[in-house]
Amino acid sequence: MKFSSRSKVESTLRAQEDVERIRSQNRVKVDNLINGVPPLSKDEQRKTNVRINVNWGEAAVIAHHARRQFYNAFQKPSRYFKVTIPKAPDEKKLEWESYITQCLNSILKKSKKYYGLHNEQWALIVSHGIAPKTWGTPDEWCPTLSPLDDFRVPTDTTTDLHNLSYFGRRHYYSPGELSRKVFGKNSMPGWNKPAV
Repeated sequence: MKFSSRSKVESTLRAQEDVERIRSQNRVKVDNLINGVPPLSKDEQRKTNVRINVNWGEAAVIAHHARRQFYNAFQKPSRYFKVTIPKAPDEKKLEWESYITQCLNSILKKSKKYYGLHNEQWALIVSHGIAPKTWGTPDEWCPTLSPLDDFRVPTDTTTDLHNLSYFGRRHYYSPGELSRKVFGKNSMPGWNKPAV
């Protein structure tokens, strides 16, 4: 989809707000279930005269087991991936592949940011099925997880994204971050600099 003006982008995103309110209410129900919140509020319990209003914690246990499965699959192996260089000279191929694999995996395995990203991603996937990540600039190696309340996609988008026509992501900047984004040497065109 191609947007011809800023106002069309804003109107499209505003139209998604009603749908997002329903989605966020459903996410709250799932989060409450996993966090051990009783199914009925105190008012609902009084109105319906329910005597036992308890969350037995099964969802929390299931979520914990699922997150542990992700942890074991991704963090336990000594490396995340192996680099292969099919067109490398035969006499250097093994040495180059081993060296690059070791260097890149060492950076990733030692990174607290990357570790935290995985933990947050697995929590979102277990509870809500998706965990969108985006890169703020072309040279960032570690993506940022987008909170689901700040991420917009058209309603009928499939999980493999083959029919994704656009997406929106709200991002909050500190004054310094915004200044670098707008006025920095690698700033993208299109910013309304006088307004900023």
